[in-house]
Amino acid sequence: MVRHSLTIARQPVEIGQDVNTPIHELFLAALGVIFSMVIGPFLGYHVYLVSTNQTTLETISPFLLLKHLPKLPFEGHDLSDPPLESELSAPQRRLVKDAYQAIHLYDIGWRGNWAQVLGCEQFSGWVIRLWCGGASPGDGKYFPRNPNAESVLARLATELVKIDRQGHQ
Repeated sequence: MVRHSLTIARQPVEIGQDVNTPIHELFLAALGVIFSMVIGPFLGYHVYLVSTNQTTLETISPFLLLKHLPKLPFEGHDLSDPPLESELSAPQRRLVKDAYQAIHLYDIGWRGNWAQVLGCEQFSGWVIRLWCGGASPGDGKYFPRNPNAESVLARLATELVKIDRQGHQ
């Protein structure tokens, strides 16, 4: 009896042998691509949040910045201390949004941000912390701030009062 063979890609293949990729392998590959396309952006977004030391809530509402403003002057305006989002005019809202874009309140540099989140300064400490767990340094209520934040917040408070006074004239 004579056996027939066919050469595909320099490898002999017996006639009748399945040379196609099994359907379950194609399905798993497609599922992996879909999973990566869905979860990948979430991973990227959260790496960005940790690198800039923000929470998801802070990125959604820039008006959380208002509670960190220094004390406003007592006279000549109708704003509460700290101002509420509902009492701001359109120019004041624009000013708050612009200030939020200019400063991230707790951003102390990407390396400091990751060290603060993971609890250690050195990479080997991060691996041990991730593997074994443990508490982060600090009390969980007070965190280091961006050194430029205070000047931007003071300028924002001054401008909010200035716009409010102009609106009443």
